[in-house]
Amino acid sequence: MIDSADIKNYLICGAIREKEIIYPNHVWGYGIFNINSVFQYLATLQ
Repeated sequence: MIDSADIKNYLICGAIREKEIIYPNHVWGYGIFNINSVFQYLATLQ
């Protein structure tokens, strides 16, 4: 079973990030949300 911390980590792992920016930051947070990338990441966990 997954909890809210797991979901947060999945969303962070799926975020799109620029190489030049240090994350997290006050402007971009953890990056640009990408739900497709989250599902691709989840598919590799099994």
